[in-house]
Amino acid sequence: MLKKFILALFAISSLFGKTFSQCDTTYRVALMMPLYLEQVDEVTYRQSSSSKTMLQKPFSYIQFYEGFIMAVDSISTSKGVCIDLNVYDITTDTASVNDALNDTWLANADLIVGPFHVKPFEQLSKFALAHNIPIVNPVTNRSSLINDMPTAIKTKPSEEAQMESLRQLLAKNYAEAKVFVVNMYEEPTTDIYKIEDIAKSVTGSEVVHVNMLQHEEHYILRDEFSNEMENVVIVYADDKALAAEAVNVINRYTDDFDVTLITLPKWGRYDGLFDDYLVKMKTVFFDDIFIDYNDLDVQHFVCDFRSRYVTEPTDYAFIGFDTGWYFLNALKQFGREFPYNLGGFESRTLSTKYRFTTDYFNGQENTYWNIYQYINYEKVLIPID
Repeated sequence: MLKKFILALFAISSLFGKTFSQCDTTYRVALMMPLYLEQVDEVTYRQSSSSKTMLQKPFSYIQFYEGFIMAVDSISTSKGVCIDLNVYDITTDTASVNDALNDTWLANADLIVGPFHVKPFEQLSKFALAHNIPIVNPVTNRSSLINDMPTAIKTKPSEEAQMESLRQLLAKNYAEAKVFVVNMYEEPTTDIYKIEDIAKSVTGSEVVHVNMLQHEEHYILRDEFSNEMENVVIVYADDKALAAEAVNVINRYTDDFDVTLITLPKWGRYDGLFDDYLVKMKTVFFDDIFIDYNDLDVQHFVCDFRSRYVTEPTDYAFIGFDTGWYFLNALKQFGREFPYNLGGFESRTLSTKYRFTTDYFNGQENTYWNIYQYINYEKVLIPID
């Protein structure tokens, strides 16, 4: 009973004193996210449970919902539309998926956002395709989610798209530099070979390969670094310990040479990586989210979020807002056919940009990576397009 009551509170039709008949347009939107409300039932009646225990899983994505609702409210007030919103608690449990599929309301939805987890999303994608409903996954990088699903949309870019962004970055800013590719693994990975091919094609010169696991190869950096050119060192490491080791070694030579460090795939998630070293090396990061707190729109959002929810917005709040704002605007402009019109569609977002590509047999995938660099301890976005 508690779960049904909470879902009823979440499922809000944003009317602002209007009835649906007073709206220019009404859209049915399904928001499917893991709220873990069954666990709320359990912990609520267990007197020994602390508030900390209650919040470990239930509502862990609540700020996505809150940001999404702020977008719904903005659309409703500024665009003359009403949103008939239904919220579904979809976890990895197949029963929660079946409950949603058995809801006759869902077949007439104009937009589905979520589920967040892969398997439930794959199940709902088939349903969405059968009913020609656009369905958006806002949290997963996996490209296979949109295979053979032309109504499916994935907003997180893949690492494959990251390689094309690397090519653009090198061509724009480092075409005249000397490039080093550092291998942190026993054998060069497919990604290492791709990076080397990209660097060779851009610079037109030989790329220096350094295997960091071979101690004697550390000195290749010292011996090959140039005093006349900028030295660009690209490190691919998907482990914090390997990333820390690479930074520590490369930093030994930064007093004598001009060094720029490019990090792949997502070093922004690693805390405590010798920040002074990273600043000295003008380190470049790739991330699927970048929030510029000097931006006025971001500042307004933060103030509104604080006022409304009495807490600081996390990344999920920004992602929730961007997802709602962008796709509800697309829905208003193009209707249910908007997945086929995203190529040239622009709408202001706060945490990233959307650059969608498709071959029209598969769904839409965002290919945009935010690239930023440490400049005087500030994270500065690097435009490449």
